[in-house]
Amino acid sequence: MINVDVVYSTWLTNHVGPSKSLTRFKKNKEIFDRHNVSLRIITADLMNQRDFSQRNQNLKSRVRSKLISFVLFLSNYSSFLTWKVIKSKYLSHSKRIVDYYGGLSNRSNIVVFHELYTAYYFLNSKFYDKKKHKVILYHHANGEMFKMLTIYHPLLEKSKYMSNLYDIQKFVLNYIDRLVFISNNARINFLSQNPTFEENRAGFIYNGIEDLSEEKKKEVEYLRMNAKRDFIQLVCAGTINTRKGQEILVRAFAKADEKQREKLKIYFLGNGPQKSYLEDLVIKLGISKHFVFTGGVNNVDQYLAESDIFILPSKDEGLPISIIEAMRVSLPIISTNVAGIPEMIDHEKNGLLTNPDENSMVKILNAIDKYNWKEMGKISRGKYEDKFTLEKMINGYCSVIKQTLE
Repeated sequence: MINVDVVYSTWLTNHVGPSKSLTRFKKNKEIFDRHNVSLRIITADLMNQRDFSQRNQNLKSRVRSKLISFVLFLSNYSSFLTWKVIKSKYLSHSKRIVDYYGGLSNRSNIVVFHELYTAYYFLNSKFYDKKKHKVILYHHANGEMFKMLTIYHPLLEKSKYMSNLYDIQKFVLNYIDRLVFISNNARINFLSQNPTFEENRAGFIYNGIEDLSEEKKKEVEYLRMNAKRDFIQLVCAGTINTRKGQEILVRAFAKADEKQREKLKIYFLGNGPQKSYLEDLVIKLGISKHFVFTGGVNNVDQYLAESDIFILPSKDEGLPISIIEAMRVSLPIISTNVAGIPEMIDHEKNGLLTNPDENSMVKILNAIDKYNWKEMGKISRGKYEDKFTLEKMINGYCSVIKQTLE
């Protein structure tokens, strides 16, 4: 049996891709067993529990959330405060989990990370041995290590603190054995920006999710067959923020032909820093009757099953789990040509690709009657089965581990 430690600085209940993938790994141990791989997952949950699904349910959590939002707002006006936020939000958590990991017994010689900073602290620790350890780092974005970070913190990119992050990246890239991306586009993008990094040390594995149970498939089919309405329902699932681009869709909708608007209804599933702003914006633009903001929901599959099209207008991504979830229930996809998304969507076959801007989205909305969305949805399901199942992801994960040992 090949023993592997995965060290991850945040909580499995966090609403981010790596947390969801590692949760699925824990629930599907038998697939790893077939590969003779034993995975031990060390996360912040082992130090203290935090349930992100309940984080707004009590007064303490609400006060903490308001305080964090206020500090993040102030950081938009101060690069110094931005750096303080990054140190608190990312670096300190990474150091804490590495320190915790160092105190565990029977540490494996194969260590896997899903964040740059956690890998950095491990490689700098007293218990890292270059001759003994094999280190694998997964990157969950578009190949640019700090692209998402600079979208969230725009002052960072031109600040003096950016050099600190580049130093961390340089150090980590020098020592890791394998760097794995979640799309081939991300891998290609990274190698073009880092030409000295050996190509054979960089690979990619698509994200994957487990299939629905037979009972759930029947439920989805029933909901789809019995969805009676005289409009086209679009659904967008994910954190409502600048990077996910929901504002692009709202403003494009306001510019679309009025006759087309009357045919459409759009559901936004999820919470986020832009939710209140967008709720006010649709009222201001006079289009509120076409939008539904559900907040966080536990029955995403039901909303997907009851919809006609999944839409995600992201400005930047890795390989969105939300798109895979939509493909799993045979939904066609409208999304943007960024990062790994073009590897998920064959334009005009299982969906449409567009630029992440208002004018491009307006063209899509005005031509929405042109396409056979049901047929596109069937092709989406086939693409899920071919590339994005959980078993295929775990098979790839295990292959990387074995290749690293060769």
